[in-house]
Amino acid sequence: MASFFSERTAEYSLIPAVIGVLAKNNSRIVPIYFWRTREGNNISLAQNLSGRVKVLAMFARRPKLCGKNGYVSGKVNKNILRYALHARKYGVATISGFISVDSIMNLSNEDSYVWFDLSNSKHSINDAEFFCRANSNEILEMNEFCSDINIINKDDISCLIDAICKPLIWQECIEVISELNKITYSDNNGYFGRFLGGGYRPVYFLIFE
Repeated sequence: MASFFSERTAEYSLIPAVIGVLAKNNSRIVPIYFWRTREGNNISLAQNLSGRVKVLAMFARRPKLCGKNGYVSGKVNKNILRYALHARKYGVATISGFISVDSIMNLSNEDSYVWFDLSNSKHSINDAEFFCRANSNEILEMNEFCSDINIINKDDISCLIDAICKPLIWQECIEVISELNKITYSDNNGYFGRFLGGGYRPVYFLIFE
């Protein structure tokens, strides 16, 4: 099955969609790609000594052409499901956004965005895989490991935050994100995977009170 854009490219389209929903009820929303030595360093800590923040994690997922005209496939990897399981224990909600398109020219079509709530994930031993009708949000088939992920509407994201997210002081926020980022490294990434930042990293949306 052929890929034609990366998860990072998908993030550039999905982030504005999430911010648009969250902005209806929150005035300060900051999307970040977290590095402990940048967003989590002492300078950042000194700038955010007051106030509390809720954390939403989003994993972008990319489509693959599967050989059938009008269909694309996608998956949520088992390490992402494991991440979501642990994130909920820390008071962090986890979603995934999948863009069900068959051409990079259609990335801005929000009608093709499929949103998953991963916060009820259990420890999965396999990837959750699915097939979609291209250029729509219609899922045609899901494998058995999709049983722990829920398809949601974009507007449900705010409710998910209210139900799961715990207000954290900034130092707690840094420690929680740092710990969670360790979870998504694949077992076979080895030294070079860790050194080069391998594994899946979400976009974090910080919702400041």
